[in-house]
Amino acid sequence: MKLTQALAEEPFFKEVSAAEHERLTRRAELRALHRTHLIWSEDDPAKVFTFLLSGNAKLVRRSADGRETILDLCFSGRMICAGAVCADSRHCCHAVAMNECQVLELPRRDLLQLLQRHPALTVPFLCAATCRAAGLCQRIDEIASGQIDRRLALLLLRLLGEIGTPADGGERIPLALSRQELAGLCGTTVETAIRLMRKFQRQGTVITEPDGFLVVDRPALVALGRHYHQAGCWEDLLEVHRRELSTLEPDEPAAVALQHKIGELYERQLDRPDDAVDWYRQAVDADPRYGPALGSLERC
Repeated sequence: MKLTQALAEEPFFKEVSAAEHERLTRRAELRALHRTHLIWSEDDPAKVFTFLLSGNAKLVRRSADGRETILDLCFSGRMICAGAVCADSRHCCHAVAMNECQVLELPRRDLLQLLQRHPALTVPFLCAATCRAAGLCQRIDEIASGQIDRRLALLLLRLLGEIGTPADGGERIPLALSRQELAGLCGTTVETAIRLMRKFQRQGTVITEPDGFLVVDRPALVALGRHYHQAGCWEDLLEVHRRELSTLEPDEPAAVALQHKIGELYERQLDRPDDAVDWYRQAVDADPRYGPALGSLERC
C-alpha cells in the first residue's frame, strides 16, 4: 500500500481536502513491520501519532527478569497510545507487531495543526484517541481476577466481542496467540496457560486452531467469566463444574474437591440439601478421609 492510498483509506483523513492530503503525504511515514518488530520501545519519546492500518500489535511491559506482561492488544483500524502523544510524554510500554503490520505515523505537531485548521475533526480525533478507555476497564477486570481460568475466559470473551466472527461449530477469534502470549495477557505462567487451554479443549469449550481459536461453547465461558456471587448464575456454574468433572478420574483429588464444591452450591445457593448430601457422599466415597466433605455431611 502506498502512502497516498493509506491516507485516503484511513477513516480519520477521508474528509480532508486534496491539498491537506498532499501536505500530510510530505510529513507522514508508512512502515511495514514483521512479527516481533518494535513499533516503539518503552520510554521512547511519544512524538508521532500511530495508526494501525493492518495486522495486530501488543502493548508490553517487561520485568527485570524478562517476564512479559501484555497490557493490551491493538487491532487494525485503530490509533495506538494517542494519550502519550497528546501529553507530549514518553511511552510507558513497548509496542510490538504480532504479525505482518502496516502503520501510518504522523508527527504530533502536524496532526495538532491539522485540528487547528479543521476544528470539525476534533471530535472524530477524540473518539479515535480515547476509544480504548472502556476496553481498559475490561482489561483491569481480567487481570485483577484471582482465578486464572476466569481471567482467560474474560480475555476470550473480550476478543470475541472485538474481532469474533461466526463460524461452523461456534465463533472464531481470528488471532493466533502463543501460550506465552496468553500467559502474558492473563498474568500467569506458560505452564498454567497450557494446562488451562488443554482443559478448555477437553471440555469442548475452546479449540485452538493454527490461525486463532474456535469458541464452541460461549455460555461456558460466560459462566466461568462472571462474578458468580454477583450474577447468581448457579445453574451455569454447576454445568461448568459437571463438564470439568467428566474429564477427571473419580478418585483424583481435583475430582473430590469439585464434588464437594458442587455440593456446596446445592446447599448454600440453590437450597437443595438432598442434592448437596448426595454430592458430599460421592466425595467421601472417593476419599473417605476428605475433611471438608465429612464436615459438610455432619452439618447437614
